[in-house]
Amino acid sequence: MSATTETRYEFAPQDRPTFPGSPAAPAHPVGRRLGYAAVALQLGDTATLGNGLVNGNVASLSGALGVCVAHAK
Repeated sequence: MSATTETRYEFAPQDRPTFPGSPAAPAHPVGRRLGYAAVALQLGDTATLGNGLVNGNVASLSGALGVCVAHAK
């Protein structure tokens, strides 16, 4: 049996965490940063749309169910 050797990732000087144990902050290319921003905006819009649809229709839904608005939520 041979001994296994672990390869450790060494951070570049500009990528090192600020404090020991904190996450690293690697420099991403501009295209990747724009991609991350686009995904974040799309996820935020999707979550907001679902919440808005529920809150906007809860009064109609409560009337159809015959309950007060507090019970329809």
